[in-house]
Amino acid sequence: MLPENFIKEKISIAYVNAISTIKSFSMEIISADFDSVDVSIRGKRKLVEESIWESPIIDLQLKATSKPKIIKENIHFDLPVKNYNDLIGNTATPRLLIVLVLPESKEEWVEHTLEYLMIKKCAYYLNLFGMPPTKNDAKVTVHIPLKNIFSPETLYNLMVKVSIDNKI
Repeated sequence: MLPENFIKEKISIAYVNAISTIKSFSMEIISADFDSVDVSIRGKRKLVEESIWESPIIDLQLKATSKPKIIKENIHFDLPVKNYNDLIGNTATPRLLIVLVLPESKEEWVEHTLEYLMIKKCAYYLNLFGMPPTKNDAKVTVHIPLKNIFSPETLYNLMVKVSIDNKI
């Protein structure tokens, strides 16, 4: 039997791949996650005419939970300190934290019929760039607004923003 976190990781990758592909972006899986980057999303050569940056890229750190703590329109997610520190820094490629929220029951995570294959619930994004360093040793609780749904339209808009000013 595969470990639950491994399964969540693979479902997160499938979710991001579907979101990226439907908007004609490519997704590259990073084979060694030493820098808190699990996947990179790459855009077409030019997304908009006024584009300054061609072929925009966004790096993503993927996480998943089946027991989200939702308080006042935010998901309170415990992020490992190493990931937090990597995501707050100044990098050449913009980075986002993506948290896939799954149903509590593992049997409900993915549903398959003759008509569809569905990953239940959805993912949310958070840009941690510029957040203050932490003195914590293990985890940092980050607050992800429920309005930050990681959808195909959201990804497209983020890629256009990166294409224009290389920032999110």
